[in-house]
Amino acid sequence: MIKSDNNEEDVILDPSEDADSDVEFEEFGATEKDKIKKLKEELKEVKKKAADNMDGWQRALADYANLKKDSADQVKELKGYVLEGFIEELLPVLDSFDMAMKNKETWESVNENWRKGIEYIYIQLTGVLSNNGISALGEVGENFNPDTHVAMEEIETDDAEKEGKISEVIQKGYKGKSVIRPAKVKIYKFSK
Repeated sequence: MIKSDNNEEDVILDPSEDADSDVEFEEFGATEKDKIKKLKEELKEVKKKAADNMDGWQRALADYANLKKDSADQVKELKGYVLEGFIEELLPVLDSFDMAMKNKETWESVNENWRKGIEYIYIQLTGVLSNNGISALGEVGENFNPDTHVAMEEIETDDAEKEGKISEVIQKGYKGKSVIRPAKVKIYKFSK
């Protein structure tokens, strides 16, 4: 409700009217028209500032969400690099286990309780690697893959089906998201 300066007459403005619509102000003097016009302009400015603030707030919120996602991705990637670096340092230990257990005759001749204890430790170690997404590369009989294997020697065979297959694993390879170390293998080469 707006009262004129002389308090003689009350005018009720319809709140549903659009602020930009033209309203006739015959009952008011020029000063009231100017006041209303000024209030309408101020309202426009305030609405514009409110909309700008809302847009800015929404952009800041989106930027924050993107920053959180990017930070989480970077932490995950960094963890992967740290894990792969740790695995690289651990590989000689795994190689020692493999060499000890590779010679079946010697391995079977040691005390059975001691051997089972060592085998259990090896299973635990490879289980930890598996739980962290690290798997061994190189199995006898699988096809040679230059991305995951390094051929150290070719073994001639007269069996055409063995062509390009791994005949022996010299040193296991390991991979996580990428190849940490390729497997060193011997492969069959078919000769007539």
